[in-house]
Amino acid sequence: MSSMTALSLCSVSHGGVSKNSSKSPAAAAMKRVLSSGVIVERSKEFHLPKHTAIVGHRGTGKNFGPSPQSMEDFAGDIRENTVLAFTTAALQGADFVELDVQVTKDGVPVIWHDDYIAFREICSCSCSDSIELEEEAAAPVQKKYIPELTFAEFKQLSFLSTTSSKSKQQKSIVLLRRFDGDEGDYLPWICRQEDGLPSLEEVMKALPKTIGINIECKFENDGIDIPAAEMRKRLLAILDCIEVNNTVKRTSVSMGQSNEVRRRLMISSYCPNALIQLSQMRNLFDEYPVMMVTDGGEHMYKDERMNSIEAAHAFVKQYNLNGIVTYSKVLPTHEMMRTFVSEGLKIFSFGKDNSDPVFSMKQVEEMGIHSVIVDDVHAVHRAMLNKRVACH
Repeated sequence: MSSMTALSLCSVSHGGVSKNSSKSPAAAAMKRVLSSGVIVERSKEFHLPKHTAIVGHRGTGKNFGPSPQSMEDFAGDIRENTVLAFTTAALQGADFVELDVQVTKDGVPVIWHDDYIAFREICSCSCSDSIELEEEAAAPVQKKYIPELTFAEFKQLSFLSTTSSKSKQQKSIVLLRRFDGDEGDYLPWICRQEDGLPSLEEVMKALPKTIGINIECKFENDGIDIPAAEMRKRLLAILDCIEVNNTVKRTSVSMGQSNEVRRRLMISSYCPNALIQLSQMRNLFDEYPVMMVTDGGEHMYKDERMNSIEAAHAFVKQYNLNGIVTYSKVLPTHEMMRTFVSEGLKIFSFGKDNSDPVFSMKQVEEMGIHSVIVDDVHAVHRAMLNKRVACH
């Protein structure tokens, strides 16, 4: 362990704020009181996940594809990035969920991770419930980028590819994914439990307000070739959706006034150009934490700003961002962590290895990682809960 003070789960308040913490004048000043008596929390401190928060990666986790060791062809348990995945993650103990947002041709933010939707038309045999796999294999793979689709077309693809437990109607298309990267084969993307492909608005309305959201802004081809005006238009569509759907009024019986409840939200992206634009949108940037996502050099990109933790550190300092979300295979050194902490920057981590509860707890207890983004919410939450119980 480094000389840096270890962070213990036992010392963390279950409510998310240490008993020893106090609100700074700056944080207090960020509260805006409307003429109606409505109080709006405007500080980044409010929106950040608490230390040791569990963030559900795409809900209950990334779909990694059919297992070569299994006779089953399911790509995962619950289809990632769906309302079902997000609400299930909340039930399993997630404090936040991480989701991927892109914008359709007609300006609607939708939840989708990959650069494009790949699918193949299939033919259901009229004499049985089975699918004629020979015809399916012969059908060509079709690919559509999200900005090429209208929202109606996106939802149509969702409807045609989703098996509903309430309907015996067979799918007419099957979603495909290269689970092993760009060089892998397209395989059917079918999960044990499926749900439709949602818009950001649908998620924000369905998910309990107590569950925070990490909105990762995604762009095809890493956003390199997107004109600045087009990128700004997409970002504004996302921000407009956030503002419209992040306000609910409730009446306080004891105080006799309405208080505005705002969901905790943070915004992240791999794309440096998008992050620069976000840093210039003052209404957003003054309220919501903005983080840079990096693979830390595990995967290489055309944009050098994306290729190391050191580059990410320099970038977030230059544009006054709140920290980085890094791949857990490439965590900062102890010296680098001390630098981040001294500068008030937060470090989150993501990756398949985070589903190991021991590794996740080590990161938040000993290594200075603020929060972990995990694919197995249930296992990590149970381990952290048992640790808290043991502390008391």
